[in-house]
Amino acid sequence: MKLSNVLVVEDHPAHFQLLQKLLEKIGVTGITRAGDGEEACHKMEAAEAPFKLIISDMKMPKMSGLEFADRVRQDKRHYNVPFILVTAESDTDVIIAAKEHGVTAFLSKPFSVERFKERIELALSADSD
Repeated sequence: MKLSNVLVVEDHPAHFQLLQKLLEKIGVTGITRAGDGEEACHKMEAAEAPFKLIISDMKMPKMSGLEFADRVRQDKRHYNVPFILVTAESDTDVIIAAKEHGVTAFLSKPFSVERFKERIELALSADSD
């Protein structure tokens, strides 16, 4: 997979490192980390070019993944960027809420490398429709 310029929003450094390794394993480069939704909003504003993909944790300090998804969908440069929400929650209400907040794809923890790659491909193909 050739993909560069990805924003990963994750408050736990160890979880970010895992996501980063998985992304690198499938060929993704140019990975930017934000520790919470507020920091991610600042990184989106400062970015020279819009991110090509955003991967965000659901539960974070200051702003939830759903609140951050709302902010992304209101941003002039990032409103149509594929957005993957990663969470340990997988009940139907959470999935429905994620879709209502503009989340492109949903990834339940724990997941395999294959499932991770599949969700990324799904999110990117949804963007090209």
